[in-house]
Amino acid sequence: MKFEQGWASITISVSEGTRYYFGNVAIEGDSVMMEADLRKLVHFRSGGPYNTKLAQSTLQDLFGAYSEEGYIYAQVTPVENVRFDTVDITYEINEGAPATIRLVSIEGNEQTRDNVIRREVSSLPGYTFRRSEVMRSQRDIFNLGFFDDVTVDYRRADTAGTIDLVYKVKEKSFFGTIGAGITYSATDGVTGYVELQQPNMFGRGQSANVKLERGSKRTNVQLGFTEPWLFDRPTSAGADVSYYTYTYDYYDKQQLGGGLSFSRPLPLDFTRAYLALRVIDAYVPATSIKSGYKPTDSLFSIYADTTHKTAFRPSITFTRDSRDYIYNALTGSSTTYQFDLSVGDINFNRHVFDMSQYFPLFWKFGLMGRTRLGYITGLTSADRIPIYERFTPGGTGVDGVRGYGENSIGPKSSGYVIGGRAEAIFSLEYKLRVSRQLSFLAFADAGNAWNSIDQFSLSDLKRGAGVGVRLEIPMLGLIGFDFGYGFDKETPGWEPHFQVGRTF
Repeated sequence: MKFEQGWASITISVSEGTRYYFGNVAIEGDSVMMEADLRKLVHFRSGGPYNTKLAQSTLQDLFGAYSEEGYIYAQVTPVENVRFDTVDITYEINEGAPATIRLVSIEGNEQTRDNVIRREVSSLPGYTFRRSEVMRSQRDIFNLGFFDDVTVDYRRADTAGTIDLVYKVKEKSFFGTIGAGITYSATDGVTGYVELQQPNMFGRGQSANVKLERGSKRTNVQLGFTEPWLFDRPTSAGADVSYYTYTYDYYDKQQLGGGLSFSRPLPLDFTRAYLALRVIDAYVPATSIKSGYKPTDSLFSIYADTTHKTAFRPSITFTRDSRDYIYNALTGSSTTYQFDLSVGDINFNRHVFDMSQYFPLFWKFGLMGRTRLGYITGLTSADRIPIYERFTPGGTGVDGVRGYGENSIGPKSSGYVIGGRAEAIFSLEYKLRVSRQLSFLAFADAGNAWNSIDQFSLSDLKRGAGVGVRLEIPMLGLIGFDFGYGFDKETPGWEPHFQVGRTF
């Protein structure tokens, strides 16, 4: 170090020494697991530069592999032998005996009953400990939607070879809403509501709701109840009645309905089957039809729907949902196939396939790809599909194509959208999940509807792209804002999509 006129010059001499490389890798003491499978967990290759992080991650994965098979007390010791510039590593394994779960405890729940949480637990007393089952239990408890956080504490039991599991939950500050308010969405405009919604009634996991809504576009009266574990079995049962009116661009739809629903898990992991039985009475009041509406094609005339039509609607749905958090997912997938049958005054069968796949990238970023395909047809060639039952993509929701107005995409007649009998929607989202309650995203959507499945074409999709934000707020639920640009509108431009108090 030297000083010159108030300045100090510092010279740092570095002697790098010898660079070391990974040499041979040996695994000793393994008898439960195949050595070839263990070697797949080695993160480095012989001849590569020695890296402490790679050696440590290999050690962690070897221990994780034994934990998955129940050998939670196994010991994996890396022994390094240095020869010249090469480091040979021998992983010495003392497997021990597989651990058995002795007790499963629940802590932190003040309102939710223990059995509501316990029935979501896969890692039960007497079972061999498996890390994947514990993680699955943690996910299933969290997806009940009653908790802000769920953690697992592993406690070594007094009895040799056993372990105690403690699931610690942090309950949300609310379990439903009681009151009145105003919501807004691009679909419905401004809507006032009075609502009693309880997703965890009396801490039993039962859900009940009573809702009265009135707005510029919709009126909705709804009562519903769901028991998720009927007779303490993993079969859910629900019942609901509703009166519903909705104002479309050139007509109003009124519908009175009621039904029963049942669901049960299937042997395939994360999979569930749903059966719904509904009766509906729907019609379009002739006085609600826009005065300027003059149909040129009787097949697509809304006047054909101005009489009361009653139908029986059985439907069956198969879902497979492995998302880490159903309200704001970053990993996993969701796949649904739904078949609807309508008999009576309205006769059709409808098929909808919807699949979303979530890919975690780095830090808190993730990618989501979605495909939705739908098809509806009459039971006979003479059956007419009411306009309000056809596919009309656009805006947000399950048939959303952002950058376009609600229900604005599809075949037209007399200048009005009449919907299609086939639809295809594709979406791609790049998400930053700051927390489970807040995320930002960039999206690209494309979709359309056609009069027949033969007209389907990937070159005939309406494209949109933009940015958005999602926020989950107590007592309000999910708030979202998307700002999308529609490239294929008659006049390309931006379209805002704002939604409060709805899940979409």
